[in-house]
This record gives sequence, C-alpha cells and structure tokens, in this order.
Amino acid sequence: MKNRNLISLAVVFGFLSIGLTGILMYFGQRGGVTTVHVIFGLLFTAVALFHMINNWNSIKLYTRDKQKRSIRKEFILVNVVLLAVLIGAAVNLKPFTALAHAGEELSRGENERGRDFFRNVSFEEIFTNKEVNSTSLSFIIQKSNISAAPLIAIWVVDSTGRFVENLFVPAKMNILPPDVEDVRRAIFENKVEKADLKPELLSEWSASSGDKKPNYEGATPVENFFLNTKTSAGDRFSVLLEINNNGTKEIYTTDVDLSAGKIFRLVAKDHKLLTRAILEVTN
Repeated sequence: MKNRNLISLAVVFGFLSIGLTGILMYFGQRGGVTTVHVIFGLLFTAVALFHMINNWNSIKLYTRDKQKRSIRKEFILVNVVLLAVLIGAAVNLKPFTALAHAGEELSRGENERGRDFFRNVSFEEIFTNKEVNSTSLSFIIQKSNISAAPLIAIWVVDSTGRFVENLFVPAKMNILPPDVEDVRRAIFENKVEKADLKPELLSEWSASSGDKKPNYEGATPVENFFLNTKTSAGDRFSVLLEINNNGTKEIYTTDVDLSAGKIFRLVAKDHKLLTRAILEVTN
C-alpha cells in the first residue's frame, strides 16, 4: 500500500465527513452530529499535518516564484481574504454573524411552523360519565388560534329542551397571567393558576343545567381534545357546547337522531373560537 494513496483517501473522507456535519450544524442540528464533527475534525487536522509534512517542498512552490524571486500573488490573496474573514468572524461583525446563524434561524422558523402545525392537530383524550350505562359519545373539539385557554361546558337536553345531564363540565378553570403571549410556555413554567369553576362564566349552561356539579375534576384542556362520554338520553336529543374565551362566548349545538346517523357537527352562529366540534355516536 502506498502512503500517498492512504493519506489522499483519508483527506477526502475527512473532508466529506466534516463538510456534511458542518452543514447539519449550520441548520441547528446538534447532539451526535457535533461529536462526529469534532472527532473527524481532529482526525482531519492530524492527516492534513501529515500531508503537509510529506509535501512541504511542493507547498513551498505555491508560496514563492523562484524565477521572479518573490511571493506569489495567489498566496498573498488567499491570506488576505482568509485573514479578513477570520478577524470579521472573531469580532462578530454583522455580515459574518448573520451568515453564521442564517441556517439556524431558518431551521428554527421551520421548527416553529412545525410546532404550530402539530399544536393545531394534537389532541388530549379525556373521559367522563363512565358510570352511565347507555349511549356512548365521542367528541372532537378543536380550538382556533384565537382561543388561548377557554372554559368549555357540554351538556344534553331532550327533545323538549329539558336538561338531561352534563357531558363535560370542568371543576377548575385556568387563570392566565396578565398579558400572557405564550399559553403553553406559561403552563410549562407553572405560571397558570387553577381556580374553582364559576358557573356564571358559563351563563347558558348555568341557566339550562339543573345539576351544576362538575363531572370532570380538572380544567378545560389547553390542547385540543377528544371527549369520550356517555348519555342516558333517548333516541332524540340535543347537545349544546358553551365556550368562554376571556369574555367572548359562543354556543354550539346539534340535534341528534340516532335513527338518522352516527356523526353530527355542532355549529354556531359565529364560529370563531372552535375550528371543529364533531360528535360521533359510538354504539
């Protein structure tokens, strides 16, 4: 085996490894990528030094013109440009720092958009009325972007409008800090307080309900949520949903006829607070 072949192949492999991991790090990837980049950087440096020692005479020819007995212009140009870049990056001049972090900022922007997407389609699953032995119902409740941490109640009335039972009434409600911008971060940092439900905040439910006792021990989920519940209502009944988001209220309703189908959409006159409110009869 020839040493020159080994060194050349090692330099090529090291260059590709460092280049690829460097690009990944430029776009904000860390962890194992950083480890690979550092290890191959050290190996590449060792191989490069060995290569320079073995080819020192050839390298000297790149720096000096023997015929003119002067330093080559190419050598001066390369050193001036690289020295300027080195100094600019070292002192954090704006063009260099902007370029250095552009990939990471772009990646962060994509990640934020990705998190927004999954925030809109991720759901928490909750259960109520497990003790009721009758019709099983499943709700999909998807909130709009303007709903921060709303208060929601869902209940059933019969065909005459008489209250039957609660399907979802939280015992607690979220109290947000003033001027909160990121509800999720506030909750993660334990800045959201819990308070007992105030029935007057859900005025329609409070007026309709003959049973103001909550049937869910927590607060309305911050996430969108699936509600699995049961009702003792007959074959025909109506479901109502009241949502209060910082004083803005909406009422969503649907009339259920078990002989007519299994899936029903709850609708409101102005539906700004919920993107979807769908009921499925599951038995």
